[in-house]
Amino acid sequence: MATDVFWLGTTGDMSTVGNYSDGALPEAGDKLFFVGDYPNPPTSNMDALAAIDLDLVHIGKGFTADIGSSGSPLEVSADKVIHQGSGTLYYLDGDGTTDWMVIDSVASGTAAVVAGTITQINAMRGLVQGTSDLTGVAVLSVAPSAAVVIDAGAGTVAFLLVDGGSGICSAVVTSLVMTSGKWTQEDEEIVTAHIAGGTVNYNSPASTGTLVTAYVGRQAIIDLTQNTKVKTITNLLAEPGSDVRYHEDFTTITNNYDISRWFSPHSGAPPIPQV
Repeated sequence: MATDVFWLGTTGDMSTVGNYSDGALPEAGDKLFFVGDYPNPPTSNMDALAAIDLDLVHIGKGFTADIGSSGSPLEVSADKVIHQGSGTLYYLDGDGTTDWMVIDSVASGTAAVVAGTITQINAMRGLVQGTSDLTGVAVLSVAPSAAVVIDAGAGTVAFLLVDGGSGICSAVVTSLVMTSGKWTQEDEEIVTAHIAGGTVNYNSPASTGTLVTAYVGRQAIIDLTQNTKVKTITNLLAEPGSDVRYHEDFTTITNNYDISRWFSPHSGAPPIPQV
């Protein structure tokens, strides 16, 4: 039967049964809680739960300590992970798949450093770093109070929703939908981008892939001028009021429907007749 287990952490050793509320290591299907009443950080044998498929790991708002470190992350295979503490969570999915991760942290520095196979990441608040070992991300969402950095070498992000947050990404993004915020794409391509608002700095060279379709809505910006790498777009549709910035010498656009320039006072287009 699934059990709610609380980390007591008297010695900091995750393999010590006395550091858990029921006097035993959590078992498959259990829920593991880190709460402010027991603020002791786990510091050793961070892989003690690596082979245990927990239902939930929850770091509560009152838990202020870091969990793990850059060289020794918490290694566990949990279906769900929710981080609301104010320390940094260093997390590595164990021998399974983490289905859902929510980062909603007031950490003053990095809120979470994550690796392994994680299907869905909701960055609600705080800075989230996906390491080069992050893979299997089907959905990544970035809320207004969050920032995300995806390191080079990370696996493809299948669907990215940026809704007011910011990020720097060095991994392939299959589909981007952006309503507001700022996203910088480095090194690897975005395949399709629907930019309804906000700014996308697109720095990825054609040698790594093609931006197949880019829709740029009113008040949205896509900037391809941050470097002189050659870039390729197959289909570009830019609405009136949008801002598309590119160097013609370094950008190839096959099907260019950039009607934003038709309405620009600096485009050289003839004036619109007055009726």
